Amino acid sequence: MALSENQARKILLAQALETSGLLSDAEVDAVDDKVGMLTLVNSRDSQAITEVLAARADILLSSVRPQHPALLLSLEKPIFSRAVFFVPLIALLLGVAADRIANPHRVDLLSAPILVILTWNLVVYTVLLASLFRLPAASSRDFLLSSRQRINAWSAPFRRRKESGAATRATAAFLRLWQPATAALNARRLTSLMHVAAGAWALGVVLSLLGRGLFVAYGVGWESTWLDAEKLHIALKVLFAPLVALLALEPFTLDDIARLQIGAGSGGNVLDGRRWALMYAGLLTLVVVVPRLALAAWCAVRARWLSRQIRIDLEDPYFQRVVDNLFPARVCLGVITHRADDHSALACVLQQAPAPVARLAAAGSICLMDSPRGDELWWQTLPAATGPDDFFQPLEDPTRLDIVLHVVGQAEDLAAALPQLQALGKPVLMLARTSHESDPASGQLLAHCRQHSFSHALPMDVLDFADFGRCWPLESVLLAAMCGRVPRAHSRAMARLQEAWLRRNTERFAASTQLMGKAMQGAASEHEVVSRLSLMDRVQPARAREHN
Repeated sequence: MALSENQARKILLAQALETSGLLSDAEVDAVDDKVGMLTLVNSRDSQAITEVLAARADILLSSVRPQHPALLLSLEKPIFSRAVFFVPLIALLLGVAADRIANPHRVDLLSAPILVILTWNLVVYTVLLASLFRLPAASSRDFLLSSRQRINAWSAPFRRRKESGAATRATAAFLRLWQPATAALNARRLTSLMHVAAGAWALGVVLSLLGRGLFVAYGVGWESTWLDAEKLHIALKVLFAPLVALLALEPFTLDDIARLQIGAGSGGNVLDGRRWALMYAGLLTLVVVVPRLALAAWCAVRARWLSRQIRIDLEDPYFQRVVDNLFPARVCLGVITHRADDHSALACVLQQAPAPVARLAAAGSICLMDSPRGDELWWQTLPAATGPDDFFQPLEDPTRLDIVLHVVGQAEDLAAALPQLQALGKPVLMLARTSHESDPASGQLLAHCRQHSFSHALPMDVLDFADFGRCWPLESVLLAAMCGRVPRAHSRAMARLQEAWLRRNTERFAASTQLMGKAMQGAASEHEVVSRLSLMDRVQPARAREHN
C-alpha cells in the first residue's frame, strides 16, 4: 500500500507506540472502538484501508500525547527538517572564506586546490555514471537515522527515569519500522543535500576568487619541476576544452604558457590575471556548480515523488490484526464430532434453524450469524477420526479456521482426535457431553477432558455441554468461551458477532412473548352469546339442565 510521507509517519509511529508496550490491550481496544464508531466502512480497498489506518493513528496519537508529549514531539519531527538545509549555507561560507588559492596575489595555472576540487567532482561523476549500469543492491543503513538513534540512546540518562525506558523502546521500534520504509527516500534526500553542499562549496570558491579581485591585482604564473611549457599546454588545453568550446573563447597558445612561466618567461600583466581568474571561475561553474545543482534538482524531484509512494506491507501480522479488527471479518469454527447425535445436539444450539441455500458455501460449511458491520460466523464440519491410528484428510487451507469445537461424548474421543487437533494447531474448545446429561458418568467424562487439556501443549478449554445447551439464555456461555479463544485479529469481529447473536435472541424472545400474549388475549376474549330460557322451559328440569 502506497502512502504519503505524513500518513506513513503517523501509521508507523502508532505501530511503534503500540508494539513497544506503551499502551495496554484495553487502551488499544478502546481506540479500535472509537475508530469503529467513526469509520463505518465495509470495503477493503486500498483507499478505505488508508483512511481507516490514518484515522486510527490520529486517535491513538492523541490518546498518547498527554502522557508523553516530549516523545511524540521528537518522533513526529521529520528527519530532514529545515535545520538540515543550513549545511549548504555553511558550505558556501566555507568556500567564500577560503581567502587564498595557493597564492592570494597570483593565479597559478597549476592551482592545487582547484585541481583537487575538479578531480574529486570528476571522480564522483564517474562513479554516478557507473552506478547506472550495476544491479540495484540492498539499501544500506541510513546514517541519519542510526545517528539519531545513538543520540537518543546517549541522552536517555538525562531524561526522567520513568519515561526513558518507554521512550527508548518506542524510538527504537519507530526507527526499525521507518528506516526500511523510507530508505530510498532518505537516500535521495541525502544525495540531493550532498550535491547542493558540493555546488555551494565550489560557488563559494568562485565568489572568493572573483571577490578578492576587487582588492587585489592578480598576477599569473606557473612553475613546475616535472612539467615543461609544452606538456602544461597540452594538460590545460584538455582541462579548459569544454569551457572554450561552450563560450567560444580564444584558445591560449604555447607561447602564452611559456611567457607565464616564472623565471623563464617575461611574466604576465593584469589582463592575463583577469583572463585566467575568469577562466578558472567559469571552469568551476561549468564542471562543478551547474552539474551539482542539476543533480540535486533531479534527486529532489525523485525524493518528492518517493515521499508520496512510501509503501507499507499490509501482510505484516500487525496490520492484518488491525485491519481485521476494524473491518468486517470472517470467523470460522471447525466442528469435530464422533457421533450423529453429538453433531445434532451442537447444531441445535448453534444452527438452530436451517440456513438459506445462499448461505451454504460448500458441503459442511454454514453461515451461522452475521453482524450489522458485515462480520460472519461460519460453521465448518471437519471429518473426525475413529481411532488414534486413523488417517484423516487435511484441510486445503487450515489457516481459515479460528477455533475448533470438539464435542466429546466418550473418553476414547480424546485420543482419537488428538493427532488431528495437533495437525490443525488451532485453539480447541472441548464440549463434554454424554448420551444423557443426567448420566452420572458425565462427571467422570468432564474430569477426563480437563486432565487431557493439561497434558498437551495445545490451547484447550473445557466446557460442560449442560452449561450452555439446556436453553437459549445459556448460549452466552459458549459465545464467551469462543471469544476468549479466537485470535486477537478477530477478537473485535467476534465481539460484534456475539452482540448480534444476543440481540437476535432478545428479539426472538420479545417476538415469541408477543405471540404468546396475542394467543392468550385471543383465547380470553373468545365468547358465545347464550339465549335466555323462556318461562315454559324453566319449569321443565330436563330443559333447564341442558341450558346449564
